[in-house]
Amino acid sequence: MLDRLPPEICAIIFDFACRDGRTGLALSHVSRYIRNTSELARYTSIALVGRAQIIAFAQFVEHIHLKLETRYLFINGQESEEELKSIVYEAFAGTRKAETEYRNLARNQLPPPDDEKLREAEEAVALEATNAHLLLGREEASAVETILHALGPTLEILDIAVNKYVAMMLVNPVSLPHLVDLTTRCGFPLRLSDVPALEPTHSLRYLHVVDSPHQWPRVEIFFQKRNLIYCSLAHPPRIVRVV
Repeated sequence: MLDRLPPEICAIIFDFACRDGRTGLALSHVSRYIRNTSELARYTSIALVGRAQIIAFAQFVEHIHLKLETRYLFINGQESEEELKSIVYEAFAGTRKAETEYRNLARNQLPPPDDEKLREAEEAVALEATNAHLLLGREEASAVETILHALGPTLEILDIAVNKYVAMMLVNPVSLPHLVDLTTRCGFPLRLSDVPALEPTHSLRYLHVVDSPHQWPRVEIFFQKRNLIYCSLAHPPRIVRVV
């Protein structure tokens, strides 16, 4: 039946239907006509779960020929506690090796405080730790920023959750001029500096702060820095604390 409708009518129907993150994919398998007419609507609502999906979709939006008009975006890059521990352990392998070399050097020698080898070993530990943090967060944070920049012009609802290493590396402010509802499970848009990772958003009405043991800031920081957050908003949002 849909095959007999003009594309303009199909587009309206698909715009309402493709809001659950699954219907659009199903429509793409119906027929060539439905696939083509639903192509843009398929991206009305997007759900990305896991690091692999986030990075893959970032690469996709960089090369797609369409101008996406996504309105609803769910990003969940938070691993389970056990998964995150495993990832962190692997990332800090170089740091552990450098620490072992430093301890062996300090234990086997009695150098003066300015001993060059001991100082170099100490610097190696710091360098490996810095590289580990970059390895843990840089690629996924870059992917999240790419996605937000690409979808930002039309985004209305954003639900975002990433691990603390990624959250702390979301350093480039993004513009979401039509955002109405923001649910943050990872501290976004707070940053370690005094400048939020979200440019002034005059449309924002609702801010849902979800307290989680996996996020880097405690939820109280949203209230301690409420003046800072409100400076980014023309209309102070309704903040809901969920434990």
